[in-house]
Amino acid sequence: MSTPDPTPAPANLLVAPAVPDLLRQLYTNFLLLQGDVAVVESQPTFDLALVQTLPQDQAQLLAHAQDYHHDLAGQLLGVVQAFVTLGSQVGNLGQQLLPLAQALDAAPAAGPDPAALARFQALLTQVQALATSPAPDAGSTYRLVQQGQQATQDFYATKLETDQANFAATLQAVITDGVLAKLVQQLADLQTQLDAANQTIAKGATDQVVEALGFGFSLGAVAVGTIAALPVVIGVALAVSAEAQSASGHAQQWQQDYENRNKLLTQYVALATALASEKQQYAVLQTLASQATAFGQHMVAASTALQGLAQAFRTLANGFGLLLAYTAAPSAGFFTNQVMAAIKFWGDVQADCQTWLAAAAGLSTAAGAPARQVVA
Repeated sequence: MSTPDPTPAPANLLVAPAVPDLLRQLYTNFLLLQGDVAVVESQPTFDLALVQTLPQDQAQLLAHAQDYHHDLAGQLLGVVQAFVTLGSQVGNLGQQLLPLAQALDAAPAAGPDPAALARFQALLTQVQALATSPAPDAGSTYRLVQQGQQATQDFYATKLETDQANFAATLQAVITDGVLAKLVQQLADLQTQLDAANQTIAKGATDQVVEALGFGFSLGAVAVGTIAALPVVIGVALAVSAEAQSASGHAQQWQQDYENRNKLLTQYVALATALASEKQQYAVLQTLASQATAFGQHMVAASTALQGLAQAFRTLANGFGLLLAYTAAPSAGFFTNQVMAAIKFWGDVQADCQTWLAAAAGLSTAAGAPARQVVA
C-alpha cells in the first residue's frame, strides 16, 4: 500500500505544542483579571469636585467589573475545564485506538485489515470532532476556545476600551483645562501681587527701612503633561520694626500696605490649600485610570492567548487530516507512536488544567467584598 506522501512520516500529528504555554498565559491573566475586579469592586466611590464626570466613569467601570465577574469569568474557566474534558476524551478513546494502531503497525506487506483500518479512522474522526470541529453546535474544544476569544474581544471593545478612553480624556482635561490648571495660574498671579505688596511694605515707608527684604514664597512649576510638586512656604517675618514704622511718618500707609498684603496672603493660603486638595483628587483619578488600564490590558492578553489556542487547534485539525490519510504505516510503530504521543500530551495538559481549576475554586470576587464608601 502507498502513503499519501513519500517523504518521511511526520511525528506527533495529534499534539499541539503551543497549547501548554498558551493555557498558562490564559490562566495567569484570569488570575490578574480576578485581582483587577477585586480592586475595582472594593474601591470607595469617589465624588470629587475636580472631576465632575468621575462618579459616572467610576460607576461604569464598576458595572463592567461586575459584568466580567458574573458573565465572563466563568466562561474563561470553562475553557480551562474544556481541556480537562478533552484530556479525558483523548485518554478514553486513545485506549480504544491503541490496539488498532498496533494492529495497523503490524500489518503484513499486503496491507492492514480493512475492518481494523475503518475502525481506527472512525475513532480518530470522533476524537477529531471532539477536539477541532468548527461546527457551531459541535461543542468541541476549538469552538469553546473560539467563543471565549470572541467574548473577551467583544468585552474589551465594547466596555473596557471605553473605560480607558474616558479616564484618559478626563486626565488630559484636568491637566490642560481643568480646575487644577486654573488654580496654578491663580497662584502664580497672586504670587506676583504678593511680591509687589512686599516690595511696597519694604520700600514705601522710608528709605531708611531695609531696602531688600526677603519674603519667602515657593511655587512649583507645571511640568509637561503633569502637575509638579507645589511646596508652599508661608510664614512671612517682616524685618521692619515698630520704631522704623513710626519714624517713617507714614503709619497709615503702612497699615494699608499690611492689610493689603495680608488679604493677598489669605487668598494665597486658601488657594494653596485647595491645590493640595485637588492634587489629592488628581492622584485618585490617576489611580482609577490605572485600574481601568490594567483591567483592559489583562483582558486583551487573555483574548490573545485564546486567539493563539484557536490557531493551534486549526493546525491540529490539519494533523488529524494527515493521519486519517494514511492507510498503512510509513515507518515502524507509526500509528502506535501517534496515539501514545496524543494520550500523553493531552493527559499532561489535563493535569495542569485540573491543578489550575482547583486553585481557582477558592477565588471569588463577589463574596465578601468590602462595603463601598463615598469619598468626597
